[in-house]
Amino acid sequence: MTISITEWLNEYLDENEENGYSRKNILEDITEHGCQSGIIGELIYYKDTVDFYDEYEDEIWERINNCADSQGVDAHTFISQLNGSKTVMSGDQHKNLLTWFAVEDVAWEMRNNGEY
Repeated sequence: MTISITEWLNEYLDENEENGYSRKNILEDITEHGCQSGIIGELIYYKDTVDFYDEYEDEIWERINNCADSQGVDAHTFISQLNGSKTVMSGDQHKNLLTWFAVEDVAWEMRNNGEY
């Protein structure tokens, strides 16, 4: 059974905390600079982000639809408003964009809930 994106990010934060990195600082980096900054080494290359997308596709789309609904737009419109959406030229780039969105969305939730 696949763990949730929240559980995945918590495991990532725990592993990095053991190596001397602050959970709070990592969450701040993700939410302020995005995954494109390279803060999460496991989500830099297309192969990795595509694999992540394939594993978490249902949860990613649930997050997209929830965010779109909360903004009163459809999923396509919501995705078109994401930072970097204008440069997507392939399926792998699309999966990368949506993976980064979902991880950043989880990071925002964790940060807003004070989960440092």
